[in-house]
Amino acid sequence: MDQKAHQSPHQKEIAMEKVYLDSKRNLPVRELLKMLLERKDLFSTGLCMWVTEMYYHDYFTLDEKWKVHRYIDRHEPKKFVDEIYFWKRGSIKPRINWIKKHIQLLENEKVKRSTRSNTSK
Repeated sequence: MDQKAHQSPHQKEIAMEKVYLDSKRNLPVRELLKMLLERKDLFSTGLCMWVTEMYYHDYFTLDEKWKVHRYIDRHEPKKFVDEIYFWKRGSIKPRINWIKKHIQLLENEKVKRSTRSNTSK
């Protein structure tokens, strides 16, 4: 079995902090959301846990994990299925739809910013 699988969450956090400090990687939320869609196999119960699994499997740095969690908190759906989940627990389809919608919103925002900066020159 992989040695990383035997690490405690605290050990993984320390290891990822080192990776983060070494790499200085700081991907935009748009790219992090795209990465979620590439790793549907890590989905289990909900969107937040999916993000956390991406961190536990070394796809996100600790900073990126919190960046996506903050984005979700700021753009959460208006309705909740219950006090914990936005959508039915374990149902990936509505989460994929939400992610795709927000990738598109972020892409549109990026284009608008680019267009504004080009017209102001």
